[in-house]
Amino acid sequence: MEKLTLREFWQELGSGAKKQTLMSLANKCHVSIDTVKAWMLGYRNPKGLNRDAVLYFVKKEYNVEIIEND
Repeated sequence: MEKLTLREFWQELGSGAKKQTLMSLANKCHVSIDTVKAWMLGYRNPKGLNRDAVLYFVKKEYNVEIIEND
């Protein structure tokens, strides 16, 4: 299993996968697409259950473990 930061993971995705990820996480976390983009670009960090949902989604869909920034 690959280990990446959330931003590194986001940069590796293609445009179709980015759109699908944005829509899926926005629906799962009940937030806007702009909020999910901010998480992925590192402007904000998901908190609590939203963080758990993001980590689980990325691990399940892409087989990537998200690590903390150093």
